[in-house]
Amino acid sequence: RLGALLVPTAFVELSVVFIFLTNGLEEMGGMDSSSKLMPYLWSLPLLAVSLFQLIRTWRAPRLKAVGHGRVDKVFWAFAIVAAAISQFGTLGFFVCTAAMLALLMLLLGERRILLILGTAACWVLFTWFVFNKVLLIGLPAGTLFSKLFV
Repeated sequence: RLGALLVPTAFVELSVVFIFLTNGLEEMGGMDSSSKLMPYLWSLPLLAVSLFQLIRTWRAPRLKAVGHGRVDKVFWAFAIVAAAISQFGTLGFFVCTAAMLALLMLLLGERRILLILGTAACWVLFTWFVFNKVLLIGLPAGTLFSKLFV
């Protein structure tokens, strides 16, 4: 039970630290977006979800401890993330991220293909909007797709 409480507590602390550190960032004149925007976009939802999980875990009945985890799944998750990162230069951020999310969801046991594809598509659209339209930062398109985005 202590371990189950420590994880959301650590995320609450992490998000609070990010919020406080974000207040120290300087405003840049002449920019359409602020350097404080992205840390707030990540840390405020993280704080809300972590507080919710902390309360939920605190109120949950005590359960018998789980034996051992699946080390093979940890290895495969690491390999999928490493492969996605290594292919950013060729395939680009959006293709690699969508493929990584789909493969990780399959690895974790999700079998509804519409949910997998919808989650990957929504995440790609969200990151494209935040980085390209709100923050005005282009993410790597990759050499394979660079002609399409020029």
